[in-house]
Amino acid sequence: MEKIEELLLHSASAAAGDGKIMDVDGYTAVVCQVSGTFVATITWKISIDKTNFITVMGYNLNNAEESSTATAAGIYIIPLSGCTQFMADITAFTSGTVTVTARAFDFSFRSNTSFTYNTVTSGERQGSATAVQLPDVAGKFVYISALADNAGNVYLGASTVTVPDGTTDTTSGLVLEAGDTIGPLPLSNLNKLYMICDNAGDDITYLVLG
Repeated sequence: MEKIEELLLHSASAAAGDGKIMDVDGYTAVVCQVSGTFVATITWKISIDKTNFITVMGYNLNNAEESSTATAAGIYIIPLSGCTQFMADITAFTSGTVTVTARAFDFSFRSNTSFTYNTVTSGERQGSATAVQLPDVAGKFVYISALADNAGNVYLGASTVTVPDGTTDTTSGLVLEAGDTIGPLPLSNLNKLYMICDNAGDDITYLVLG
């Protein structure tokens, strides 16, 4: 039986704000239904340490577009693998009311379930102390591992990804400590992600299933 958790994050909210925080430890994705008539921006955010929330990409199931925000009613899916908390932060508000209902679920691969892939691509990306794009590899699911002998951390995010510095921002990357792995992430291409590292020698390896 699939593990599912449901929570009302915003109920006719009429102002900017975090809303309720959802505990998602053990879940791999969350589906959010955004409803209401509004002029506002909802930003998808996740956290591992339950203190620092990082903006991440979501996928609009209405049109298959990827974005870290939602500005219209619809249904969106956001990957969660390895995270402990999720929020749908109303980061900008002009008018109307916003309701967001979230359902976290676990679609982890199981030994009794058959999945067929046409391509399997793996590789390594050298670490960088400045933000760099990951290689152009098309696929359906992505796994990323920080090498066990890395001296520092790797941070994943969008093209503006930065190393966390203890201040509130919308650019700090998702942390991968040495030996950590995240995935499966439902991405159409590995190059949707960028990384920045504590040290130039903090490398990653990746696996892309297509």
